[in-house]
Amino acid sequence: MGLKDITAGDKIAHAIGARFIKSKKGTFGFEVAFEFVEPSTGGPERLSWVGWLSQNAIEKSLETLVEVLGYNGSEVTDPNGVLTDPNVLNFKKEVKLVVEMEEGRDAETGAPNGKLYPRIKWVNNIGGSMYQGVQVESIKNDL
Repeated sequence: MGLKDITAGDKIAHAIGARFIKSKKGTFGFEVAFEFVEPSTGGPERLSWVGWLSQNAIEKSLETLVEVLGYNGSEVTDPNGVLTDPNVLNFKKEVKLVVEMEEGRDAETGAPNGKLYPRIKWVNNIGGSMYQGVQVESIKNDL
């Protein structure tokens, strides 16, 4: 079990922990660890998602944290940035992770290293949609 066993696709998961992080470039983020059953092996796996808090990404990150994961706004952490409030996220809620394979990069040069790694692209509500359903009559009238 491990990263090499995780395949691309949708996974039903729940959050198991969260922490504040900072990239080497100084960008702050919110890292959430998830646990799920990997369909290809039937075993438990863990993978983390990062919601970056940069000017370009903060809106989508906060939308995911608040609307999907139930973030309560608590900023209480231990010395490693791990959020310690047991209700900081809805840890019991199941969500859908969209996992894609992404090419890794050399730590020093940043050049592609040719190895593929699983990455959480999206964290979504299960069965949720941002669109509202309409009836045929409404379509006929509006068109």
